[in-house]
Amino acid sequence: MFQSREDDKPEYFKAEIRWGAGSTATLPYVAKLGKDLWEIRVNDFPEKDVYSLLINGKEIKDFNEWPENWYKPENKTNFKAKL
Repeated sequence: MFQSREDDKPEYFKAEIRWGAGSTATLPYVAKLGKDLWEIRVNDFPEKDVYSLLINGKEIKDFNEWPENWYKPENKTNFKAKL
């Protein structure tokens, strides 16, 4: 089985991010990095990949596997962005 190397990952997947709760079930995770607003959108799987990364509202990358250095909030059912 092919295993991707850490060096092959885009920079945004290498960053350590502590996500906060987003505003809706479709956008459940949000993070503020500098001046940029990062959001995770949940897609219609299996038609699309599970997640999409959006930065400042622009779709950057679809993906299925959650990066191990991205940390989801403990209470992900409370959709209130606190930025």
